[in-house]
Amino acid sequence: MRAGAAFLLIGVALAAVISNSLHTPTEHLRRRGEGVAKAMLVQHFRVVEYATRHPDFVGSVTPALLNLPTWHRSEGGISTTVDATGRVTTTVSIPKQGATEVARALQELSGFSEGTGLAHGGVVITPGRPPQLVPTAADLSPVITTRTR
Repeated sequence: MRAGAAFLLIGVALAAVISNSLHTPTEHLRRRGEGVAKAMLVQHFRVVEYATRHPDFVGSVTPALLNLPTWHRSEGGISTTVDATGRVTTTVSIPKQGATEVARALQELSGFSEGTGLAHGGVVITPGRPPQLVPTAADLSPVITTRTR
């Protein structure tokens, strides 16, 4: 009986560990969206700093030009550009199913600030804010936009 009880206890403990380490697909998308959103925000605000220090700069800014923190986890597909008016725009290429989660995380992390949301038809959509015209490469792309000048 003791061996059986010990085996059962080990089985229950193992099941608890496994269930805590597994996430539902929805939870996985939410966590992934939050990770991408945090990476976008870090890169975006470093480019805002760069554009402020280099007011004549126009074009794409690569992460190599930025002084990113050592803890920063780079995510693929993030691109940041500075236009002639000083607008810094950061987008990410991500499958449509993840775009909504990234946009939601961006909005929550930024306090639903204007210019943070989902690009659709050249407009950034942020809940509770008027649509903002922003040229973006792709529809349904999470976006952050900030004016520096």
